[in-house]
This record gives sequence, structure tokens and C-alpha cells, in this order.
Amino acid sequence: MESTGEVDNLSYTNTTDTIKIKTTTKTRTKKNELCFDLFNIENCFFFIIVNIFYKIYAMKVLILGGTKFFGKSFALDMHKRGHEVCVFSHTHSNDLPKEIKQVLGERGSFKDLSPLAQENWDIVLDNICFTAEQAQLAVDLFKNNIKHWLFVSTGDVHLVLKGAKSPYTEKMSKTLEVDNKKTEPYGGGKLEAEEVLKKAYKDFRFPYTTIRFPIVIGENDPKNRCLPY
Repeated sequence: MESTGEVDNLSYTNTTDTIKIKTTTKTRTKKNELCFDLFNIENCFFFIIVNIFYKIYAMKVLILGGTKFFGKSFALDMHKRGHEVCVFSHTHSNDLPKEIKQVLGERGSFKDLSPLAQENWDIVLDNICFTAEQAQLAVDLFKNNIKHWLFVSTGDVHLVLKGAKSPYTEKMSKTLEVDNKKTEPYGGGKLEAEEVLKKAYKDFRFPYTTIRFPIVIGENDPKNRCLPY
């Protein structure tokens, strides 16, 4: 979002990220000088207000699995935008700024996750939930202190549904039954995790969004998924 305007011979551009001010070299009358000085004072107050605003509305972001690929990219982006970021993973990354807190632990461990559940979070991005048990652990621990849970699922959930044919749609998982003869641990586990979150929402409005990526391609992909293309 961008806005522009002029005050006498002072032009300004205001964006969500930066504020640029340009002045023209022009002889000012005392009236113009007074307006310029007043605007400077108002501008100082404006910067103070913006600073307070960011401190109040900066989010606390927890990323489960944020030391590689798009989890790390998300962590860096949130940090760049001025949010407080914490990454939980079983490995440590030397590529993350020291301002990003890193906590070592296992996703399925009650002991490892419990300390994080004592804090309030605006957003939790869960990249490493693969089973119904891990999803239930998240619900039990974080149900009272999060504003929104983002669950990274997969398009592979359609591979375990009876009669599912391409092109796949979201409605298929609502109308088709699970084919128990199909062995797809990854897609099947993600689908079971989705069901846990869905039930938690129905029972007590657990705030979540499921994101079904069919495939993710980008820089620093440890699996090099883009090579076949």
C-alpha cells in the first residue's frame, strides 16, 4: 500500500516498509519555513507512533521445523518484517540470524514441546506434523495460547481415498472414504492429522488452517524436487 502527497514544496511517499521524504531547493518565505518546521515536528511524532504501533502489533511466531527449505524462508521473512520468531527443530541452523530463537527438540515429544506451550503465540506454522498423535499433542498443549495454527499438509492425502481421480479437489476428502488397502504412510498420516484438527475446531473452535501443498519447489530444497522438471 502506498500513499503520496505534498506539503508546500515538500513531497513525500509513504509505504508500509519505508518513508521517503524529498525537498526541492527553493527560496522559502517565513510562512513556508514555519510550515516546514511544523511538518518536521509532526513527522517526528509520526515516527514515534509508527514505532509504538509495530511494537504493539508485532507478532510472536513459532515455527515447528524451520531450519530448512521453506520453513527457514518463512522464519527469515517474518524476522525481516519485524516479528518475534522462534524456531523448533531437531537440528540447529547456522544460517538464521541470532535474533531468531532456536529450540532443539523432537516434534512428538511432550517434554520438548511443553516449555513452548507455556508462551502465547500469534501464529504457529507446523511443518513437521505427520501423524494423528502429533496433531493431538499440539491441540492438547497449545489450545489455550495460540491465535492461529497453520498446518502444512499435502496433496498426497487424495492418494488414500477410494475413487479419487485427478484433478483432485478439496471436497473429495469430505465425501470419499479412506481406502484401507492403499499404503501411503505420508498422505495417510497427514489426512489423519487433518481430522484431529478438524475435530478440535468443531469441539472448541481450535483456530487452524490446513495448507495442502501438492509439491513445493524453490531455492535450497534439500531434496532437489525441481530436477525432474
